[in-house]
Amino acid sequence: MKTYKNIFKATSLLAVMSLSLASCNDWLTVHPQTQIVEENFWEDKNDLEGVRYAAYKNMAGQVEKMIIWGDLRSDVYRLNTQQSSKQGNRDNFRNIIQANIDTTWSYYDWSGMYSTIGYCNKVIQHGEEVLEKDKQFTASEWRQMKAEMVTMRALSYFYLVRAFKSIPYTTKVVNSDTEVEYFPQLPVLDVMDSLITDVESVAGQARNRFVDKQETKGMITNAAIYALLSDMYLWRASLRQGRSAADSTITQAMVIDDYQKCILNSELSVSKLKEQFDEDMKGNIGASRENYMSWAGAPLFNGKSIDFMYKNDVDEANRGYVNLNAYREIFNNGNSYESIFELQFSSSDSRKNETVNSMWGSSEGTHLVTTFSSDNKTDMRYWFSGWKNIGGALTAADYYCLKWNNPLVVFTSGIGTEQVEIAMIGSTDEYNNWIVYRLSDVLLQNAEARACLVQLGVDAADNKTVCQQILRMINRRWWVDVVNGGEAANDVATKKDYDIDATVNGNDAYIKHVMDTRKIEFVGEGKRWFDLVRYAERLSDSDESEAGMRDMYDTFMNIITGYETARNRCENLWGLYSPIYYMECKAYRAGGSNITQNPVWNKSKYDR
Repeated sequence: MKTYKNIFKATSLLAVMSLSLASCNDWLTVHPQTQIVEENFWEDKNDLEGVRYAAYKNMAGQVEKMIIWGDLRSDVYRLNTQQSSKQGNRDNFRNIIQANIDTTWSYYDWSGMYSTIGYCNKVIQHGEEVLEKDKQFTASEWRQMKAEMVTMRALSYFYLVRAFKSIPYTTKVVNSDTEVEYFPQLPVLDVMDSLITDVESVAGQARNRFVDKQETKGMITNAAIYALLSDMYLWRASLRQGRSAADSTITQAMVIDDYQKCILNSELSVSKLKEQFDEDMKGNIGASRENYMSWAGAPLFNGKSIDFMYKNDVDEANRGYVNLNAYREIFNNGNSYESIFELQFSSSDSRKNETVNSMWGSSEGTHLVTTFSSDNKTDMRYWFSGWKNIGGALTAADYYCLKWNNPLVVFTSGIGTEQVEIAMIGSTDEYNNWIVYRLSDVLLQNAEARACLVQLGVDAADNKTVCQQILRMINRRWWVDVVNGGEAANDVATKKDYDIDATVNGNDAYIKHVMDTRKIEFVGEGKRWFDLVRYAERLSDSDESEAGMRDMYDTFMNIITGYETARNRCENLWGLYSPIYYMECKAYRAGGSNITQNPVWNKSKYDR
């Protein structure tokens, strides 16, 4: 992709930076990142852009870590029944799923994320200097670039916080040997406070869109900034809600304020996404509106309606034809109007996203299948996220996720009846973009925050209404009547028989409904384990508490064979987080400093 282009001079700097980092035993300790004389490098905008693009490219190289940290241990996956030597990570993945974790596995090496942070820090440090030197580089361009890099840095740290909890944090750049130092770990709430403050300081200062749609979706825009803020406020609210029972410095007012700010920022993100869509439509006057949902009775988001959500349907005249337009645009084509930020992979620069095809699919080398155990013919998400009939093979043992395999839907028999057989025929795409945020995510962040406010008794009636409307929008888009054809009703203010109605089961059911919707909506997108950890945090008054961890396992993980063993291995809330890579601990000790290993994993796996 052209947004990950290389600029020759910047490439020279980054090559030296990479060699410097690679030669160091300590992946986090900040060392001098270049032997090039810095004052001779940072001369014009191109120098900043080269390192800026490197930050994006480097983050794209962390997709496997994002999946293992944020999804693998969840209630969605188990190992492929069909074993093969091509499943090179099978044994390790089995152990991770069973919470039999080893600190020597490089899956927990966080150096890649800290490298991205290092690139961001470099750009942020030298931006003002370049602005002084390069008269063609404007203050507006620098403000936008700085907003991108501050947000990318925060996003990288946010992945680390959700994966490891207590992490070393710095915004410092090291430029000489005398500045080498080991940065201490900070408590999770301290890091979250810093991240939110940093991103709030640049909110609204990035570009709303780029000229090229690929860049609009592949780089940080204001829509992405607000999406990240929404996500971080939701996490901090959850952390604070759990701790408020035991920590007098955390008040319920602080918790409520964070949930409300999550809602505010999610709505700002949606409105910026709407602005992107409207601008594109101005240049495409004759564009058909038939492929988009036309919602009635739906809430407004920062005063704007959602009229750019892709539509699916079964042709009424020919019920063997299924229009999976939403799937095709979001996952197959990529960079859709619903996309907020996705890491780019392209044949033009030979950058393959091989990880998703190793994790999911239906090939011999597929590591993971889903835990779904029955066909759902009325929800199209199951067809490409967890389906058994692959290419007409009705005897398949597993329910496969084909989300990244461009599947074709075929009604093979019983067309127009409830006995219809639906087969999925997958292919291979080595260049799938990796979606970090999309419309459904920020909408469900909004719904989750509202569900939590319902539990706290805050504006319960209004929050129940909007939460339910959002859930209907997300779920109905994928509903289909395979017998009669057509599409789901567009009036989300009115309940339909196929809606899951939380109101009949009390206030706690709203959270469960959001969690269930996120589970099927984001299969194969690296989010589910983080969702479960966030749920457990809300029920934990300390890091050593067992209550939240056990509740989460007993509520959601009980469909996993042997889940009790995994739950017992976790011991307490710390067990839901990843261990620090052993080489990091070793390097800290060698440097005369110390880093505290996750206490649950501070032992050999053979001792558990």
